[in-house]
Amino acid sequence: MSKLTSSLSTGPVPVAPSSRGAKTRERIFSAAMQILSDGQSEDINIEQLAAAAGVSKGTVYYTFGSRAQLPQVLLDYGTERLRAAVLRATESVRDPRQGLQQGIYASFEFLYEHPGFARMWLQEGSRQVGFSQELLGLRQDVLGDLHRMVSRLALNYHPDSAQDVSAISVALFGAMFMLSVDRTVHGTQRSAEDATRTVMLIVDGYIHL
Repeated sequence: MSKLTSSLSTGPVPVAPSSRGAKTRERIFSAAMQILSDGQSEDINIEQLAAAAGVSKGTVYYTFGSRAQLPQVLLDYGTERLRAAVLRATESVRDPRQGLQQGIYASFEFLYEHPGFARMWLQEGSRQVGFSQELLGLRQDVLGDLHRMVSRLALNYHPDSAQDVSAISVALFGAMFMLSVDRTVHGTQRSAEDATRTVMLIVDGYIHL
């Protein structure tokens, strides 16, 4: 499988960063996610972020833009990195169930490494009635990737025809993010392997395994 995108996905599948600038971006992003996971603040300020990342305020502004832009740019970047991690984990896997399992595991590895990301996603979505257009676009990208992987299960298995692929995709998305938030907020000691096995119960029920 060369791509994870589908007709539901509005954005291109990203590639992993490699330049020095990209490493700085990753460093700032990781610091922001740690601040959120520690519960230090629901609103990250530039000074706090610069200190945590060990860079100047100017570097933060140059890398992620203004304070007003920061939440959306962090979400954009985090979603790009999440999708890239899933692509790397699944692109050479031929069996669709195994590919989906590895994609879910890669998602948990990313969410556990950046524990504030799922929390920030839900936080930004709750700030207003309904998601912003930008956040809806990111949601569509992730669901599009999941929709493609779930659809491929029919190549080797016998999915429940009474179930909707889009609904299964949303269920997987919600389960992964909520399990991540549960670990971050409540300190639940659940490994990525255990979390993956839990989410795969949805998949295995769908394909009658």
